[in-house]
Amino acid sequence: METTAAIQRGLFGEDFEVTAEPEAQGWRERAQELIKISQGHGGLVPQSALHHVLGITRQRVHQLVQSGQFEVQRVFDVPFVTGRSIDAWEADADKVKGGWRSRRGNVWQRVAASVEIGNAVGKAVA
Repeated sequence: METTAAIQRGLFGEDFEVTAEPEAQGWRERAQELIKISQGHGGLVPQSALHHVLGITRQRVHQLVQSGQFEVQRVFDVPFVTGRSIDAWEADADKVKGGWRSRRGNVWQRVAASVEIGNAVGKAVA
């Protein structure tokens, strides 16, 4: 590091100062933070996987987020929808005849949801 700093001082002048930034949190600390935030919000579902989980379209998820019916919590720059807002939406949606439950997933949709959830959690923790 000293050699690099000396080269940089030579290239950029004496007023250039190299500062050592603290290393980013490790994956374990990030995972613990994700768990803590999840517990505080009644669970978290990645916004990218929510359409698979609920059996609704991506556009409908976006509309519900924009209208404020789904509360979004960003964890390490990955958007998650809180479990308590999903519970509130489900309680209201059950009052509508037919409803979203009749469209809920086949095996492939559940697998796709699992992959999307794993991907989003991996992005947040990595």
